[in-house]
Amino acid sequence: MSRTSITNFLVNVEYLRNWFNEHGIILADASASIGRSKSYLSHKLSEGVFNESDALLLEAKFGLKKSEYELKVSDVFKDSGFEIHSEPVAQPFVFDYDKLYQTIYSAVVEGVKQALEG
Repeated sequence: MSRTSITNFLVNVEYLRNWFNEHGIILADASASIGRSKSYLSHKLSEGVFNESDALLLEAKFGLKKSEYELKVSDVFKDSGFEIHSEPVAQPFVFDYDKLYQTIYSAVVEGVKQALEG
């Protein structure tokens, strides 16, 4: 079983808004030109989060590189008083629910058989 996951990343909203303003590009027009709804980029900027697909489209259409506007964790917490630790984080795992349901179902069937026989 394979899954495709889209990686999200934080963006420097001020940088992107300024970039579009300096280039005379209206966000609604930019959204439409990358094949999205007119409110797409405005909405994404209000969230402050883009995904890899957004980055690829912006680079292809406007030459805007992800490295120019991506926020790093250190940028987000700079001057916040919080310390940043780069310790490994446990990786999520895929659980086989089919096997779980099959086991539960088998146990219920067996219990019903025993109840009917005894």
